[in-house]
Formats: sequence, structure tokens, C-alpha cells
Amino acid sequence: MRPSIRNSVSLDSHARFQIEDVAKAGLPVTNVIVVADGDAEKAWMEAVTSKIGDWRAFVRSVYIRWAITINAMHVAEARYRNQPLALTVNTLRMENGTLGNKLLKAWPGPEAADAYAQGLSLIPAYAIVDLYGALEEIVFDFYEVYLRHHPKPLLEGAEFRELRRLHARRNSSADAEAEWRSAWDVRFEKWRRKRSYDSLYAVFRALFVEAGLKRPQHFKDTDLADWCRTIEMVGELRHLITHGEAVASKKLGELSTGKTRATFDFKEGEEIRVLLHHVQGVELFADQLLTTINISICEKAWGEAWTPPADLI
Repeated sequence: MRPSIRNSVSLDSHARFQIEDVAKAGLPVTNVIVVADGDAEKAWMEAVTSKIGDWRAFVRSVYIRWAITINAMHVAEARYRNQPLALTVNTLRMENGTLGNKLLKAWPGPEAADAYAQGLSLIPAYAIVDLYGALEEIVFDFYEVYLRHHPKPLLEGAEFRELRRLHARRNSSADAEAEWRSAWDVRFEKWRRKRSYDSLYAVFRALFVEAGLKRPQHFKDTDLADWCRTIEMVGELRHLITHGEAVASKKLGELSTGKTRATFDFKEGEEIRVLLHHVQGVELFADQLLTTINISICEKAWGEAWTPPADLI
């Protein structure tokens, strides 16, 4: 799903005027793209901020897909509970050497409604797992872009001598650039597989610090440690869901408190009941985290004197 770029604005040294032009056109500014304009240090900033619109659309599409599913389950439950209908489920079976459809289960209306209600209790949990996966993709995509422009940490050591040689001569020809790109892709994937064993919040924290990013100047209540705590909280819920745990862990209970809990309200030892508002909270956090990254990069590029457009604050 490719998002429209109409809610993004690319900014260079004339940033203020371009934002005003977009505002006059009646369009909200939801992403600000830093234009490197020949500045090598800003190249990674342009690359990352150019992706934020896609990342927003990615998270939004994941959330919408599950929200539609949840709504459809509610509608189906009400339909079968209020009307004299029967629900049948077919599957494929081999009979006498022939593959065909076979009735697997049939429910009268009230039982069908109960079946939908039972299935509905699982859907928000699957949505949490999917949204956490989206966050993971975004963090590692961000990290790959940054490291591509600052590859030194992944080139150190005797085993990467040849990789350093390819990097040094990458601009000598198109073939050299292609050879470097291919070798880099292999190196990054190995690094990513290794880092994927680390907690996502730790990976995000390392990336934020390594990139030299800071809390946006207008933020008063939260900082990097708080955002990492929220990622850790979502990760803990995802861990419990994927391992089939029925009750909240001590860790999830502790994380589901305070200003970083989003919409989470889980308590240690109590049944884990994931509801729509939990899914909404994760989508909201992802959207706010992308805004945080966007503003932080802009302030790094232009200094804290730069003021974000009202739509982003």
C-alpha cells in the first residue's frame, strides 16, 4: 500500500515559506522531509524522513485491517443472534479418491453467535502481535538507513577487511557500487538477525543515541526512557500472547502503570483480555513515535530554533 504524499512537505533552507504555502492550500502537515541539499551529513536525515509517510501508512493499514475484522465479527455475532439463520463451515476432504467440499460443522443461529463471540476474543490479541511486528520492521528499516550512511560500526574487525575495501571503492564505477550494495545487504541481514535477539526497546534506544537524536524541545512529560518503556510493555504483551499465556505477568503488570502505559490496564495474575482500546493504544503510540522521530531529526538538522508546524505538535 503506497500512501499519498499530499500530507508530507519537503523542506530546505526555505522551510518556513514552504510550510506556509502548504498550510494556505488547506493541507495538514503530518510529515516533514529534510532535504539534504548537498549536505552529506543530512543525507541520512532526508532518507529517513522520506520514509516516515510510508511507515505511518504501514502502521495505519495494519490497524485498519484488524479494526475491520473486529467490526465484522461484531456484525456477524449480532446477525446470527437476532435472526433464525444457520452457519455452516465446509472444508476439503478426500472421498473415494476424489477431492471435494465436505460439511465440517453447522451451528443454529444462537450457537453461531456464540462461536463468533468466542473468536472475537482472540482477534485483538492477534492485532497486537501484528502491530508489534510493524514497529519492529520500522525500527530496523530506520536503523538500516542510518547505518548505510554510517557503516563503520558494521565494518570493523579483520573478517570485514574485504567489505571495507568494497566500501572504499564504491564510487569508482557502477559495478563497484552494485558490488558494495550486494555485500552490504548480506552484512546488514546478518547483523539484523543477531540484533533481533535483543529486545526491540533496546535496539530503538541504541539507534536513537547512535543517531544523536534528542527529545523534541516542546516535549515536557516523556523522554527516550519512557518511549522505550512503552515499547517494552507492548513487547511483553506480545510475548505472552505468542506463548499462549492466560494471565498477566509481573512485568506486564508493572509496565501497565504510569504515564507510559498508553491504554494498557493489565494487572499481574489476572486474565489477559486484549480489547480494541489496547490495539488503538498501540496504533496511537506508533503514530506518536513517528512524529517524535520526525521532529527530532528536523531539530538536529536545523537546530532547536526550528518550530514544528502546528499539525505535528
